[in-house]
Amino acid sequence: MASPRVCRPTCLLAHDLVNLVAAIVAHCDLVEMDTALNSPFRKHVEKIKDLALTMAEILLTRTCNPEAESARSALPDGNGFM
Repeated sequence: MASPRVCRPTCLLAHDLVNLVAAIVAHCDLVEMDTALNSPFRKHVEKIKDLALTMAEILLTRTCNPEAESARSALPDGNGFM
C-alpha cells in the first residue's frame, strides 16, 4: 500500500492563515465604515484588504495541489527555488 501524501500540515497551516487573513479583512471593513470616503487613509485600508484577499485566494487555490508540488520539485533545488 502506498504511503499517503504528506500535505496535511501545509493544509492546516493554510487553513489557519486563511482564518487570520479573514480577521484582517474584517478589521479593514470596520475601519472603512469609520473612515470618510475622502480620507487619505481609506486607500491604504482598501489596499491592505485587497492584498489580504489575494493572499487568501493563493492559500486556498495553491496549497496541497499535487501537480504544483510535482512542478516545484522539478526545479533545480527541488524546493521551488531556482
